[in-house]
Amino acid sequence: MRDDVRRDLSDSAYDFVRVVVPAIRDMIGGGEFRPVESVTADDFSKSLDMLAGIDAWQVITDIGIRGLASRIQWGPRAWRTFTIRERRPSGAKTELEKRTTSSADHGFIHPHLTVQAYITKPRRQGRLLAAGIGKTADIMEYIASRNIGAKPDWDSGCWRQENPADGVTFLCVPWDGFKRCGYDIQIAESQLAMACDG
Repeated sequence: MRDDVRRDLSDSAYDFVRVVVPAIRDMIGGGEFRPVESVTADDFSKSLDMLAGIDAWQVITDIGIRGLASRIQWGPRAWRTFTIRERRPSGAKTELEKRTTSSADHGFIHPHLTVQAYITKPRRQGRLLAAGIGKTADIMEYIASRNIGAKPDWDSGCWRQENPADGVTFLCVPWDGFKRCGYDIQIAESQLAMACDG
């Protein structure tokens, strides 16, 4: 990727390319990973993000292209959950609503895989703690089949969490519970994460 393109990427797209891709590339079939905002006309990249939830393309020569959703969280700990926005104070549509109303069953494009990564700090300073990769449809099915609790249930539950900074509400899907319920998940975890969580 050209330096000027890399410089113009958002923090999350930049860290996806710099930190996450090297850790997950081989786990999900290799190829080239291109953030939507780096290869798509600005107005259409917003549509891909806002309507389809696609943040990056995975291009595998002689096989095809698939869309990925990417969520990056920065901080000292890997929470080992997929977090799906459920509600915004503004009333704007969230990932949950978009994935529920415009499923691939109706022919609408959506991200085939969801990648949730935990990184220590944004941009050049951060290191990967952990990244979880699951099929987006499986994550939605898992959420739909659970009673959504107010408290964390790490075994096989799903719970609601509000971000006090902006009032956005998320649904949290624990990686271990997701796997325990028979869903496919790939996890890249650094020694740093194991030391922080252990």
